[in-house]
Amino acid sequence: MYSLNTPTPIQCVDFNTHAFMYDRRTGETHYLSLLPAEILLLLENQSRSAHDIATIVAEACEHPMTEEWQTNIDKALDGLSQLDLIQQQ
Repeated sequence: MYSLNTPTPIQCVDFNTHAFMYDRRTGETHYLSLLPAEILLLLENQSRSAHDIATIVAEACEHPMTEEWQTNIDKALDGLSQLDLIQQQ
């Protein structure tokens, strides 16, 4: 299960191809592609498994749920973890 690494709501501004995300916990601003930004917004209200995240985001993006899609989600989750924006429980 993955969850946000901040107790406060995230601030995210979408610019169609990328998004800025402000982390109130650290004071850092992150420039993200839309896939990681979508994942952060999805995790804002509840923790989810990697498979659930991939399925929900695939539906939202009208993308087929494939093994390649799951791999892309896993890479995005790894990147968000490295930035200390999410944590795996």
